Amino acid sequence: MDISILEKQLREMNNYEKKYSGTPEQPKHYSHMDESELTFSPDQQAPNIVPTDYFFKLDQNVVFLKHPRYVKFTEHRHSFIEMNYVYSGSCTQYIGGKEVTLNEGDLCLLDTNVTHAIDSASENDIIINIMIRTSYFDSALLQRLSGNDLLTDFFVNSIYQRKKNSRYILFSKGQDHRLKDLIRQALWEYSHPQLCSVEAINSYMLLIFTELLRMYRKKIFQRTNSGNVF
Repeated sequence: MDISILEKQLREMNNYEKKYSGTPEQPKHYSHMDESELTFSPDQQAPNIVPTDYFFKLDQNVVFLKHPRYVKFTEHRHSFIEMNYVYSGSCTQYIGGKEVTLNEGDLCLLDTNVTHAIDSASENDIIINIMIRTSYFDSALLQRLSGNDLLTDFFVNSIYQRKKNSRYILFSKGQDHRLKDLIRQALWEYSHPQLCSVEAINSYMLLIFTELLRMYRKKIFQRTNSGNVF
């Protein structure tokens, strides 16, 4: 992996951004999809559901996409699981009406059908969206995650829709840079496919989930020792 090439690609305006993005002074707004195209209507009431096939090819279970800058998305929902990782800068979302700000190194794991809106990202705000089919979490993967009760419960409930409220989990970076390294490696395999890249991505995803659990448990341990209660 050549980090300098990856950095250059992330900071350049890609084709998706060239098509949909506005400017720092006048970001574009999007509210829903119309025949597979993003569009905006001030009359849109119910949160739009983004279909899986908008991002995923038939043989894909995981998709990596740089979030387009200079774009403001109104409330919408996904039929897939999404992770938003802040590679640099920050990201402000409104999840179920609650303002949530992520800073560099933070990650938000969003359940299916969670209503959320996203503020416009500026030039230095590089957000990596990792989108995952619910079918990706089959029995084999869940077994490999066994012992990771937090994530196993989250994914099982996502698959079988055993929840009443919108769910999301926030992971704060702290001093750990391992998550960024793992996401870089997975993103490189995705954007520069070669022999066994699918298997490599699957392995990196398992490592990413494991690292997230360690971050979460470390946070609980620190809060418990400081006397704070969730």
